[in-house]
Amino acid sequence: MATLKLKHLILFAICFLLLVFSEIPSGSLLALFAWMQISVLLWQKQFTTKNQIKFFVLFLSLIPTFFLWGAVNSFISIYTKESHLIFILMYGLLSFIVSFLITIFSVFSYAYSQEQDTVLEVYSNCIAKIKDHKLIFFYTSLIVFGVAILPIGLSEDYRIVLGVVAAHIFLKHEQIKKLFIKQI
Repeated sequence: MATLKLKHLILFAICFLLLVFSEIPSGSLLALFAWMQISVLLWQKQFTTKNQIKFFVLFLSLIPTFFLWGAVNSFISIYTKESHLIFILMYGLLSFIVSFLITIFSVFSYAYSQEQDTVLEVYSNCIAKIKDHKLIFFYTSLIVFGVAILPIGLSEDYRIVLGVVAAHIFLKHEQIKKLFIKQI
């Protein structure tokens, strides 16, 4: 079983920055794909071909949702510049709903996934666990939504990736802290 090392996180950060500055079309999807593969190590799942393929299929199944969320966040940016409060609130609510779905399926799928599960079983496990862990789902969705909506110097698609990464790090912060402490 492979383990997450600090060099994996540093390499991801470098790749993320290179993709942001190079402005490669669909660079955010490449960064998200890389993060979803690194997350297999972060969540201490078996690093097998079957797991990697499962999370690749999970990534592919979430691409339309990421496109929808990017479009919704683009509308928020447009209406913010035009100061249309009602449209900002309407698209903000829609963005939070989509961020909740993204959080469930791209973050918590790692927490509740078993190696023998298919992608549909992972989806159903995540939905079944909502009622048991409402607050953590809500807080993590707020983190993803907040990072994706903040007007920082990144485009909407990279802010979405950053939000998903922030959610994973929020939930596994103890393991990340151990990586840095072990290197000091």
